[in-house]
Amino acid sequence: MDITYSNLKKIAECLNIDVVKLLSFDYGNVIQKVNENQSGEQAGVIINHGLTDKERELYERKITLLQDEITFLPGLVTAKKTLSTNL
Repeated sequence: MDITYSNLKKIAECLNIDVVKLLSFDYGNVIQKVNENQSGEQAGVIINHGLTDKERELYERKITLLQDEITFLPGLVTAKKTLSTNL
């Protein structure tokens, strides 16, 4: 089924986003219509961006690096104190 540009534009206007953003929509995004107000107008749109597998892997690696740094730094401080007291 082909969608015309004018229909895409109308959909984008309803979602209050740019047509380019609509065309580049990622399945990781979740769009949820907020409750309608009493006049029936849309109250707003909440957009939640889910993490991709690559982003999740990057965050997990960063967390591991930070945990390793937390483990390493106290030993470095102790070694430096020991070295400075022996001089």
